[in-house]
Amino acid sequence: MSVDNLPEALNDLVEKVTPLGPIGTLISRTLKVMLSPSEKVLISFHQLQTSEAIAAGQPGSFGSLDLKLLTTERYLSLGFYPTYHHFEVRDVHKISHFSMQNRFATGYEGEGDATTAEERGFNPIEIVLEIRFEDEHGQEVLTWNQDASRAEDIRTLFKQLPVLSSLVGKALKQQ
Repeated sequence: MSVDNLPEALNDLVEKVTPLGPIGTLISRTLKVMLSPSEKVLISFHQLQTSEAIAAGQPGSFGSLDLKLLTTERYLSLGFYPTYHHFEVRDVHKISHFSMQNRFATGYEGEGDATTAEERGFNPIEIVLEIRFEDEHGQEVLTWNQDASRAEDIRTLFKQLPVLSSLVGKALKQQ
């Protein structure tokens, strides 16, 4: 799969990292190499950390990138950090279970910023996602745990809900 054929969310990521110089080029190249032309990206989620731009029109400096992809063939976890890069690729057959918890409070009742969902306009302050994967024999092979507390990351995870719901129990290769 070339970086020209990526889903919109990954194209947006490539656009964000390209101005960051060599690390942006490396990330784009890594995506191109790791995704085969035969696979389709079903779910993608990333958390990109950059510093603020020092001058107008200049990109900030790269901090880190955590990228999770679920394709019709496998699960990929890519991590780019200042002192190392990490790649994990797992063969998965289907999603057997997922749960998503939306948190609307930060403390216990009477403590901190405890509020109700309605008081927050049903906008969570954190999402916790757990996805369990099985192989073709029904054996659990991986659990993907993901949390998000930045508004952009919360929206991105929440947008995955319809896709996740439709994939449970179905062979990923048939999607």
